[in-house]
Amino acid sequence: MCTIKASDYDALRAASKAPEKWPLRFRTGANIRWNAYGVPYIASSDDRDAALALGAAVYSLRGSQIQLFRKAALGKLAECAGPGFLKYDHLIRLLDFTRTSAAVWNAMPEFSRLWLEGFCEGLNAVASITQRSIEDRLLNLHHHAFTVHELLAMGRLTGTDVNWPILFSLLPLRNEPYFDEVWQRLIQSGSHPKKKLQGNAAALVSEQLLMLSRSGSNCIAVAGQHCSKGYPMLAGDPHLGQQLPNVWLAVGISCPSLKVVGLMFPAIPVVGLGRNADVAWGGTNLRAASSDLVRLTPEQYRQSKPTRVRFKSRFWRTTERTLRWSVHGPVVSDAAGVLTKNTEEHLALRWAGHWPSDEITAFLNLMRARTACEIQNAMQPYGVTGLNILAADRHGNIAHTLAAWLPVRSGFEKDDCVVSNERAQQEWSKTLNSTDLAFNLNPQAGVLISTNDPTEGEAHVGFFFNGQERKMRLQNLFEQKKPINIEKLGEMQCDVVSPSAFRLCRQLLKTCNKHSWAEQHSTALKLLETWNGSYEENSAAALLFEVLIQNIAERLFKLDVRFSAWEHIQEWAYINTFLQTDLDTLKDTEKSLLLSTSLAAAEKKLRRYKSWGRVHRLHLKHPLAGVPVLGKKLFSIPSWGASGSRETLMKNAHAWIKKPKPSLYGAQARHISDLSDEDANHFVLLGGQSEHLKTRHGADQIELWRSGSFMQLPLSEKKITELFPDCWTFVAPNSHRG
Repeated sequence: MCTIKASDYDALRAASKAPEKWPLRFRTGANIRWNAYGVPYIASSDDRDAALALGAAVYSLRGSQIQLFRKAALGKLAECAGPGFLKYDHLIRLLDFTRTSAAVWNAMPEFSRLWLEGFCEGLNAVASITQRSIEDRLLNLHHHAFTVHELLAMGRLTGTDVNWPILFSLLPLRNEPYFDEVWQRLIQSGSHPKKKLQGNAAALVSEQLLMLSRSGSNCIAVAGQHCSKGYPMLAGDPHLGQQLPNVWLAVGISCPSLKVVGLMFPAIPVVGLGRNADVAWGGTNLRAASSDLVRLTPEQYRQSKPTRVRFKSRFWRTTERTLRWSVHGPVVSDAAGVLTKNTEEHLALRWAGHWPSDEITAFLNLMRARTACEIQNAMQPYGVTGLNILAADRHGNIAHTLAAWLPVRSGFEKDDCVVSNERAQQEWSKTLNSTDLAFNLNPQAGVLISTNDPTEGEAHVGFFFNGQERKMRLQNLFEQKKPINIEKLGEMQCDVVSPSAFRLCRQLLKTCNKHSWAEQHSTALKLLETWNGSYEENSAAALLFEVLIQNIAERLFKLDVRFSAWEHIQEWAYINTFLQTDLDTLKDTEKSLLLSTSLAAAEKKLRRYKSWGRVHRLHLKHPLAGVPVLGKKLFSIPSWGASGSRETLMKNAHAWIKKPKPSLYGAQARHISDLSDEDANHFVLLGGQSEHLKTRHGADQIELWRSGSFMQLPLSEKKITELFPDCWTFVAPNSHRG
């Protein structure tokens, strides 16, 4: 048996020249082809062998990432990173991502179990011969074997509710005198708190899960009558954590039951965004309210029996914590810092992820769909996290499916983020799935767009949605650029204009120009007057505008406690909704002084940093980049000026920027498919395929990303052979190579 070095991709390729030494047990054999960017294309005449080869290829690229992912899903990150993650582990084990694994596995259809077992075996085969890399040693990771139940738990981790960061961050504020105002404003704007709450385990969990949860994205499906070749097209770009390695991995698969190309999460053997011969699909987060915080009665709390669990920690002693499970779910108020001090309130989390939904089977169904019309039924087993699935097929259809398992709600609480026991019992007694929710097929307009905006006709799906800004911008660009082709879709994905920022800027200019001191700041005001709302890297006006609204907001808070919500909220939707309104409530003298001092501070910052890209950076790095001495050199790449902002189509999100600061969340993958040609499928990652930064495929797609270019992932055998020339051949035992 051979041994491979996890940090040496070339050694792995060399090992493939002797595949009989690999611990892979094929029934018929398989080929793994590779393109110039390290994308594997798996081909086999046997479904189970294809899954086995997929697992082997994925582990060779992202083994350490998957091992760390397992630690996160099982609540064992302190074993890698030390006692600072004990609060995280405690809350994760309270949430219990393993709770439904056995039930889901037992109910899975035969093909899904065969596929998941084969994939797991492929992961374990390569894990058994992989030496520890420097990343593994620094993170205290060992290449242990996986179980199918652990893979299902990792799938649950990616299905976390995007509302948790909102709900958990709000809990410590509920006793504050201004909470009612904050809550109402959040509902009105669709925004949520950004202030980091020290010592709050829930805030720490939320911060970590934001990097993984599918909480953003743009997606557009265009009918053939609007496309240059007469066939539908689909394009999308998910918004997730901007880090190395990327959370997506590009793959291709060809076997009797499947022939697909696209993007997958490394530990989950399904193509989440992709294309088969007939259908292309993409999606965005539905922002469904898949959870409720429920106020337990004293009796319910007493009946939730405590369990003492041991937590191991690197560099620290083993400790014990209490876990409780109530009639409504885990008692999350037991976690450190979830509630404010001196409260006797006990809260449980009711989460749709504790129902036995089957996301693997749902996506396997989707990957085998032959028309966009089939997807609503295909996604029926899918539970969390709620998704908008947009699809286009070669027969001319475009469709929008809502995929989620949700309680049957009568509405949402109007004055609190916690619901009563009685309401939870009533609403969570019934379940909605994709076949119960809205389905939009072939709209008259000939286009479907999703940007995490509210879904028409589904008022009780959720309460915190992104606004309509990205959707309206995408709609306007679509109208301007018809007929649509691949190049135009790529241009739309890279657009960095914010119409709402432009409108707010014009409102502020109008207010400023009313005052006598405007002439003193004429240069700055003229710069803002020329701005079209574009957050290009070299824009001075974008920098001036952002620093100005930041200064106005901070001064509003200092001036009057009525604006105390500004201390906690820095989301664009909130700013866009309330900044001018709050400003207009001030007396003229107060307003004049606030604006003049804010503008002076913004001018000072502009003189220092010159342009938006000088303060707004993209700095891709590995979680180990913070290691003293070697971290920055080995685990990050030089930063560059980042165009885009919070709600531009090319999203590079940020909070207040007082000095050069990296964007940590936004666009980090793109895909476009033209249904006129089975080979016209284009993908790119912000980063690369390999988890090892210093290898050839650690960051080799960044040049493509920055230039707006793509890799082509074809489906025809001729084109596959051309673009994936490096072939590893694996044979079954007792057979010979042809």
